[in-house]
Amino acid sequence: MRVAEHVDVKWSDRRYFGVAPATALFGIGIGALVLGIVLIVSGNLVWALFAFAGALLSLAGFVSQTRRLPDQASGVALASLHALETAKARAGATIDTVAAHGNARIELMRLRREVGRLEDEREQKLRDLGAAAYENDENATSEVKDQIGALDGELVEKKLEMSRISERAEERIQDAQLSVQSTRIVEPDNGDEDRRPEN
Repeated sequence: MRVAEHVDVKWSDRRYFGVAPATALFGIGIGALVLGIVLIVSGNLVWALFAFAGALLSLAGFVSQTRRLPDQASGVALASLHALETAKARAGATIDTVAAHGNARIELMRLRREVGRLEDEREQKLRDLGAAAYENDENATSEVKDQIGALDGELVEKKLEMSRISERAEERIQDAQLSVQSTRIVEPDNGDEDRRPEN
């Protein structure tokens, strides 16, 4: 029996035939986008839509190709993908921020109307209380005082609900902004190192 003395090891890279490289797709996408803008300026809206569709498909292919094969992507492609993902994350955070502001404004506007209605009703009850006190009607005075107390309780609840809505909106906005902020490393103070438990 004979043992092989020399073995040749060969490595092959994965290649997709018929698929353009990521950098080429990026260039085609940017070129089609520029062409679409030029066509809009010149008044050819139909051809501009075709150019924008081509740009969208090329850029989608670029993102897919770069994510699937990051080892074969160039530095420009990886940097462009990172920039696109960062822009997408920032757009998402902006949408969340606008939505949080909008929802909070709608709810606060509704609650302000209710608070205004309750305050008007309370003022009317105060007038009724004054009239009942002027007429020395103890039953009516007691009844109106109870009604004013109930209105005061409702007003306090509505104002607390308004503050909770504002706090929730602020939390949603802060969460959205935190999701796109870059990570920061905070060095501990010397006093913090002294307080670490020893093993």
